[in-house]
Amino acid sequence: MRRVRRQEALTVARHVVRPTTARGAMTAVRAVVVMAAIAAAPQATARAQARRPAAVSSTAAAPVATLPTGWKARLDPQEEKAGRTLADVKVEGDSAALHVTGGPAATLWNPADTASAAFTVWGSFTQRRASTPPGSYGPFIGGTSLDGKEYNYLYCAVFGSGVFSVKHRFGGELHTLVERKASGAIRRADASGKASNAISWSVDQSNVSCLINGTAVATFPRALVIGPGKLESTDGIFGIHVDRDVDVRIAEFGRRRR
Repeated sequence: MRRVRRQEALTVARHVVRPTTARGAMTAVRAVVVMAAIAAAPQATARAQARRPAAVSSTAAAPVATLPTGWKARLDPQEEKAGRTLADVKVEGDSAALHVTGGPAATLWNPADTASAAFTVWGSFTQRRASTPPGSYGPFIGGTSLDGKEYNYLYCAVFGSGVFSVKHRFGGELHTLVERKASGAIRRADASGKASNAISWSVDQSNVSCLINGTAVATFPRALVIGPGKLESTDGIFGIHVDRDVDVRIAEFGRRRR
């Protein structure tokens, strides 16, 4: 097609009326030049396109965590700043028997797991080895906006060294309700770094308590943990928080009505 157009243009140029004056001669020359340029244009365009690099998509696939069906994960802010991604999070199994195989500090939950009114959230946590640095693990309650900027929940965390803490996560803020505190209720890790502890939250109309192996280690008036800058409610999603490099199995994790 390009060859035919070029020939047509040249044919037109050859049949331009011969000039009878000098001015007419200049007009004829310009006509021939224009026709030749038109004929050459498709070839120049084709050469330019051949030299042009192929377009590269700027949209990269978002990192995805390895999780049981229905579960979600969110990295702690300091992990995101350190360049870790959800691809570093690996959790196997299901709510009956979860296994967190180490990785960045993260919040783990299933949106279908909710608790309200009076309830107990319970799980048997088995730390399989010591973590570096020493990390904690435990359940959270009252989860709201977990995918949002102001995600919110209250969690009880146990360390293999025999101490626990209670913290409230509110977006980028972390509020400590109980500093690391030793408790005889906690089974300490053995020489191999292994330890098993049942950790639960118990909520009734008046109080919110963290229990370890059946012993209440921290109790708060329900009204104290709810309000501006605190939990929206003790009702909400429940799940698990793990620190960096924690290798832990969680058995029979779920809600129990009181």
